Amino acid sequence: MKKKRNKPIILSINDSGFRTFLMSGLRRLSRFWEPAKIVIDKSRIARGMYQCSLCNKIVGHKEIKADHINPVVPVDGFTDWNNIISRMFCEESGFQALCKTCHDDKTKKENEQRKSWRKEKAVLKSYKKSMEKKE
Repeated sequence: MKKKRNKPIILSINDSGFRTFLMSGLRRLSRFWEPAKIVIDKSRIARGMYQCSLCNKIVGHKEIKADHINPVVPVDGFTDWNNIISRMFCEESGFQALCKTCHDDKTKKENEQRKSWRKEKAVLKSYKKSMEKKE
């Protein structure tokens, strides 16, 4: 007997889960992107040893990540799929080799910037609505 999944079913491209579905698929495909692999190979200093571009720490193969210098999703949010795809599948110069710690720190900062941008955007939208009501 097959076990049923409790995942939501995406019925149209307008469903909120559709963008998440596409992004996860694109991220999975990006693991095979050759320019990212080349950056990791160039950070190799000895067999099984890689150097982080930021902190210069020496780490093992499982601790090194190919990081996008410019985030895939801009700090000011999602714009369109062409922008996302061109950022995700960029040339070798758009990547850097980071240790897991540096990569996690950089990602956390970018996510915090996105969150504050969304808050600022919501406050501005709310302010504009209140000004329209006064007129």
